[in-house]
Amino acid sequence: MRSLTLLALAASLALSPVAFAGDEDDKHENYFKTDDNLDLGDLVVEAGNVNAQEDVVVFKAKMKNATSDWIFVKKHEIEFDVGGQTMKPFDGKEKPSIVIDPEGKKSLSLKLKGSGLHVDEITVDFKGVYKASSSGETLAGPEFVLPPAKNKAELGPFKCSVTAHDQATKVTKTSWECQYTGDGIGYIDASGISVKIQTGDEFASTFRKNKPAMLKHNEKAKFTTTFEIEKRIVDMQFATLELHWGDTFSEAKLESVDSDTWDFELDEELTAEKND
Repeated sequence: MRSLTLLALAASLALSPVAFAGDEDDKHENYFKTDDNLDLGDLVVEAGNVNAQEDVVVFKAKMKNATSDWIFVKKHEIEFDVGGQTMKPFDGKEKPSIVIDPEGKKSLSLKLKGSGLHVDEITVDFKGVYKASSSGETLAGPEFVLPPAKNKAELGPFKCSVTAHDQATKVTKTSWECQYTGDGIGYIDASGISVKIQTGDEFASTFRKNKPAMLKHNEKAKFTTTFEIEKRIVDMQFATLELHWGDTFSEAKLESVDSDTWDFELDEELTAEKND
């Protein structure tokens, strides 16, 4: 009877997942601390939760844009030294940048998966930070006439389409939709669009409800142009109008911000508390 009891106990221990010390080691978390925030001049980064298990490193931080420009953070370019292993939070597919408004804030949360990551020190090389000016460089547009012979116009990284057009004797009204395909910031301000008639006279758009747009990659904006010309000057129903874009479209391109390294060491007190 006693031997049967011992056999049952042994079988129970063999099936129990907590019987293996290795499993406990794999789940143990090392927590880290750092002396200071990372200050890149244009961007200040404050560490949050940083910890490591055998197969994963968790890195969380808060980022503050210290400029009046736009800040872009390409997460897949940030580089980690974990116990001599160089790692990036990149799974083979580039993720969209984190875009931080001028003088704004954003959170950063990363996970790095692998093995042998239960280390006592981590160094972060904070690469992948870029900035774009809050005012862009004006882009020249292609020639375009009304009534439109085609419904599309490309102005550098802006892909525009005519969504509606009505050209009458006294009023010509056109609706547009534009998509920004660049990697920086695209600006649209339709207040300066005008048309030139065959006499050489030029007339500004009278539509006043458009609002300036700021576009990130693949974002879209709509605007409308309205031209009102007296019939004694030209009958627009039968006229060809040469569209002048002026400074409607501008773009701020990305400029790289110098990176810097950031060292983390084991926080023994917090590690003991979290694993208790």
